[in-house]
Amino acid sequence: MFKMPTINIDPATCTNCGTCADICASGIFIKDTEKKVRPDPANFALCISCGQCMMSCPEKAVHVEGLDYERDFTDWPGPAAAYETFRNTMIRRRSVRCFQQKPIPREVLEEIGDFLRHAPFGVEALNAAVTVINDRKKIEEALPVMLKRYQGMRKFFGTWLARILFKPLVNPSDYNTIFTHLLPLLDQDRFFNTEGEDWICRGAPAVMLFHGRKDAGEYVADSWIMINYAMISAQYHGLGSTIIGLIPPVVNQSGELRKIFGIPEGHKVVCALILGYPKHRYLRSYKAVARNITYLG
Repeated sequence: MFKMPTINIDPATCTNCGTCADICASGIFIKDTEKKVRPDPANFALCISCGQCMMSCPEKAVHVEGLDYERDFTDWPGPAAAYETFRNTMIRRRSVRCFQQKPIPREVLEEIGDFLRHAPFGVEALNAAVTVINDRKKIEEALPVMLKRYQGMRKFFGTWLARILFKPLVNPSDYNTIFTHLLPLLDQDRFFNTEGEDWICRGAPAVMLFHGRKDAGEYVADSWIMINYAMISAQYHGLGSTIIGLIPPVVNQSGELRKIFGIPEGHKVVCALILGYPKHRYLRSYKAVARNITYLG
């Protein structure tokens, strides 16, 4: 649970530049009658330990309880990449579902994990968690359990009455996804052929699950931010990746799957990413989304 931190400013190093007061979105820092900057204890409850004040203090004079300059922060590493380089990298990122039968070295996944530490967050930095499954055998152990869950779902939604009763319980977007995408897939017998192709994890050697405590603030938004950072980092390491919406619902419903993947009690899986070395090379990008951009002003 969230603990209200104490905030201090070291008077020996503070120059009263006021940067922390300007940058703090919660207005925790004030200037007194002598123009000295100080944290206002009356506003400590508003602090979410975002670290903005410590990231921007030139003298490292601001100290938020629970945060440490050496452990939790990294000095910016020189100039940013040229826009063209960044753009070319991002354009090359595609949703990959065909992978080489090649394991991902642990150190590559650890570098991706380290990159996630720099992702922005909503309330608290540790509200979202990541579980990395770099074990194809463990993934294959989970697949029959997932398929069994989806077999039950196909049977349940096979009646018109179930569809009518279910519709008011979910938002229109989820309803349309289930009945226009998921159920047609489940209606294909090949989806449940355990000896054939893996239609859920697509034969990927690794899966990343993004989850958080159900009562944790903004853990859902944080998970989606982190999964995008993971995809960008994976792209740089020569990996392909795809968000798989089939995984979270069945993991959240199954104690057996939660045990296989080591999901803590009380946590909900928000999104899942499959990763691996691409089997094929894409030659061009798809840019249809750009047609739906509206500019005002």
